[in-house]
Amino acid sequence: MATNGIIRLQVKMTYSLMIFDFDGTLADTMPFMLGLADELADKNHLPRLDKSNMQLLKGLNAANFMKLHNIPLWKVPILAAEIQELMQENIAQIHLFEGVDDLLRELSRQGVKIAVVSSNALKNVKEVLGEELAGLVSFFECGVSMFGKAEKLTRVVKASGLASAQALSIGDEIRDIEAARKAGIPCAAVSWGFSSRTVLESLQPDHLFDIIEQIHKVFEPERK
Repeated sequence: MATNGIIRLQVKMTYSLMIFDFDGTLADTMPFMLGLADELADKNHLPRLDKSNMQLLKGLNAANFMKLHNIPLWKVPILAAEIQELMQENIAQIHLFEGVDDLLRELSRQGVKIAVVSSNALKNVKEVLGEELAGLVSFFECGVSMFGKAEKLTRVVKASGLASAQALSIGDEIRDIEAARKAGIPCAAVSWGFSSRTVLESLQPDHLFDIIEQIHKVFEPERK
């Protein structure tokens, strides 16, 4: 059954672990990142983003994005560290998407375990979440390399003691879907982040969310 691409499974699954990406999924970091783009490109002698053609950029996977902008793999950790440092210096500019706080509280009340797996720094993630919401998260895996997310997803599932089918990985980028599939766990995509909805839908994630409230409808904690 499919309803506008939102729920693709024939039966409702039971998810006892929700694994969230951070940037573009829980937190609205894109405006900040785009604001840094020219500065980082100039500092690292890279081509500037063509912000007039964001639809093209939103349709690229990580490897093609790097190729288009002549970013060598060895420079990715350097750029990531610079971004994390600048974000920490301007952390007050970063906010959660509306409804994220209520979602995390509801998941916690229902007994669903929560994890955050992100390339962002742990300090940044916890500061944006705030003490209360960060306290609801059972597992953090932060500072994840661009192509290292599958391993971290696997680690979180193992630490939770749950079966892979009981976990749902939720992200906003093509690489989030790719990582979840490599890790062998169900995946969901959100259309309010970086990658375009059209591209995400073409990859046929198990769920595709257009608003945060739709996430509430797909989790059903395991009954004891």
